[in-house]
Amino acid sequence: MNKPIEITVLFAAVCSAQLGCQSQADAAPNPKDYFKPDIQYVDGTNTFNGPARGYAAGGWTTFKPEGLPKWKGAKAYNSSLWELSRFSGGRVQGKNSVPTNRVGGADIPLTDAMKADVRRYLEETRQNGGSLIVRLGYTWSEKCGCEPSDFDVLLGHVRDLSKIIADFDDVVVGVEAGIAGPWGEMHSSDYCKKEYMNRILKTYCENLGDRISLLVRTAFYIDAFAETNTVGTLDMLPFQDKDLKRFGMYNDGYLGTWWDYGTWSGKWKRELGCQLLDSICRDNPYGGELAYVSMDWLEKNREKSGDLLDIEKWNIVKDWYSEHLNYLRNIGDRKHSLCAFIATKTFSSDVYRFEGMPDLHEYDGVDLHKFMYDHMGYRFVVRDARLPKKMSPGKAAMIGLKVENTGFGRLLLPSRAEVVFVSGGETYTAPVDGLKDGISSLLGAQTLSLPLRFTMPKEMKAGEYDLYLRFSAPLKDEAPGAVPRRPIRFANAGMWNDELKANAFGKVSVK
Repeated sequence: MNKPIEITVLFAAVCSAQLGCQSQADAAPNPKDYFKPDIQYVDGTNTFNGPARGYAAGGWTTFKPEGLPKWKGAKAYNSSLWELSRFSGGRVQGKNSVPTNRVGGADIPLTDAMKADVRRYLEETRQNGGSLIVRLGYTWSEKCGCEPSDFDVLLGHVRDLSKIIADFDDVVVGVEAGIAGPWGEMHSSDYCKKEYMNRILKTYCENLGDRISLLVRTAFYIDAFAETNTVGTLDMLPFQDKDLKRFGMYNDGYLGTWWDYGTWSGKWKRELGCQLLDSICRDNPYGGELAYVSMDWLEKNREKSGDLLDIEKWNIVKDWYSEHLNYLRNIGDRKHSLCAFIATKTFSSDVYRFEGMPDLHEYDGVDLHKFMYDHMGYRFVVRDARLPKKMSPGKAAMIGLKVENTGFGRLLLPSRAEVVFVSGGETYTAPVDGLKDGISSLLGAQTLSLPLRFTMPKEMKAGEYDLYLRFSAPLKDEAPGAVPRRPIRFANAGMWNDELKANAFGKVSVK
C-alpha cells in the first residue's frame, strides 16, 4: 500500500522552486485521486543512443575551395572534424613542418562555395536529428606548421565558421577549439602560446553565440585565458565570467597514461583536474577519445601509467562521475585496446562505491565497458510515478514523476515534455506547462521529482487511452506535438515506443 507521504513528496518537493506554487495545498493533490502505473521501476540495462550523449563517432573532412557538394549531414551524435589545410600556405616551424595539400602556397579566406556547403551540412544534420561536436584544424596528421603564416587569415577562418555554427546552436553542442598543431590538438605550434591562443579563443567566444560550449585541450589554456594559475583557477569556481562559463575540455589521450597523455601535467595533477571538470563540465561537454596505446606498452611503462591499470584501486567509476564524461569517439570499438581491457572488468556497486553514487545495482555483474558506454552523458530511470485516476477534456491535470539520472552528467540541450494519448487510431498531444529546464536540469547521480502539469485537449472523447510521456531535445524547426527527431528515452525496460518516440506509462481513463 502506498503511503500518503510518498505522493506528497512526489508532487510537492520541488513545486515552489519549479512551478511557483503559492501554498503547500496547491502542491499536494489528494493521493486517493492517483494511482501508481504498472511499469518496471528499474533500469533495464539496455544499450541505446540519445541526443548529445555517449558514442560520438566521426572523422576528418578536408575543406576545399570549390566546396563539398557531396558532404552529407550527420546522424545521431557525431564528431565532425574540419580540416582547413587547403586554405593555408603553411609555415616553417621545426623539423617536422611539412604542410599537406597546399593551394599555391597561399593563405586564403574560406570561399563562398565552402561556406555554403558548411551551412548545408549543418542544416542536413538538423533534419537528420543529429547533434555535433565540431573541431577545426589544419592537418589530421602529426605534421607541424600547417597553419597559415598570416595569423589574421587564421582568425578569419575561426570567425567565419563560428558565425555559421552560431545559427545552428540547436545542433552543435560544443566546438573543440583545436585549430593549432597536429590533429588540431593545441600543441606543437607557436600559435598555442598565450598571446595567440587567447585571441583565438576570444574570437570563438565573440562569434559562436551564447549556447555553444568551447572545449580546450588542457587546463592551462583556461589558466591563461583567466589570467591566473592552477590554485587561482580552482578558487574562481564556479566561473561567473560569461566566456569562462562556456569552457569545457576535450581529451585525445584519455586513459593513455595516468596523466592522460599530457592532458594533466605540472601543477594540474589528475586529482585537481577532476575538481575542475566537476565544476565546468556540469554545463559543458568533456570527452574526446581513448588513447591509442597497447596494453603491452602500459604494462612496460608503469612509471607513466601509474595506478591506471588498477582501476578498482583508484575507482575509475567515481572519476567518470566527477568528470561528467559526455562523449568518446572510439568507445564503440570493443577491439580498441583500452575498450577491450575495460571490458575484462565487471561492474560492482560495492567495489566502485563512492559518496553520492546513484542507484546502480541493476548493473552489478555487467562488464565495465558496457556500463561506461551506457552511462556517458545522461541516463534517466523512472523510480516512481503517479497518474490521475480520471481526467476530463479541456481540464487541467497533473502527473507525478520521480526520475533518477544515473548517467555521468546532464542533458546539455534544452528539453521539451509532452503527454501523448492514444486510442483507436487517434492520437492527442498535450504540452507540459511551466517546467522551466525540466529534465535538462537533472545532474548526473541526482534524483528529481517532476510535477508535470498540462491541459487536456478539448477535442478528446471519453474512453480508455494509452498514456505516453514524450521528452525530447527539440530542434528549432520542430513544432510542439510533432514526432521529435531527437527523443529522450528512459532506461526502464518495456517502456519505449519507437513509432511515437515516447515512453509508455499504461492506460488511463478520460471522462
